[in-house]
Formats: sequence, C-alpha cells, structure tokens
Amino acid sequence: MGRLSIDHVKPGMLLAKDAYTFRKQLLLPTGTILCDKNIELMRAWGVSEVDTEGCSEPTLEDVDKRLKLFPALAAANLAIDNRFSKVKDDVMMKEILTIVKKQLLEAST
Repeated sequence: MGRLSIDHVKPGMLLAKDAYTFRKQLLLPTGTILCDKNIELMRAWGVSEVDTEGCSEPTLEDVDKRLKLFPALAAANLAIDNRFSKVKDDVMMKEILTIVKKQLLEAST
C-alpha cells in the first residue's frame, strides 16, 4: 500500500483506503478499482492524495537512481544536493528534497 498524489494515480489501480471529499464525506470506498471517471471525480472534489494497493510515491533513493540515468541533469542534481546538504536529516526537508528532485526529473522528460 502506498500514498499517491492524484496526479500519479492511473486507471486500474485499487484504492487501499476510502477516499473522502474535503468535507469528509465518503467519495469512493476501499476496494474501488479506479477508472478515468473516478480520478476526475476525486480531482473535482479536491482529493489530492489517495492510498492505493501496491503503488507508492518514489523515495529519495529511487529518485536519485533515476537521476543518475540522465547525465545532463548531473549539475542541477549536485546544486540541489548542496542546497539541502545541511538539512537532509530533517524528515520534512527530506520530503521537500524528494519533491524538488522529482520535479527536475519530470521537467526533463
């Protein structure tokens, strides 16, 4: 089970937990197999993340491995690492670092 941004949810994925609206009303129950209509419905109701079976957001280590496949991004990756070097042990800052590096990857593909 893993928590995914609604932007990374794909049709065919299975909800591992109920999805609720911003008003805490049940939108889709656990076990729902997602389709395009479900995903758009969740977006319309302000759902930003859902728990899915077998899928999760990549970790910092996963993102770093993918970044190594793009030599053209080495300088940018090094600059990001230098910027975050003193705060990498902070859980929140590590999450921000992961997001920044994922954005770098998405911008390059």
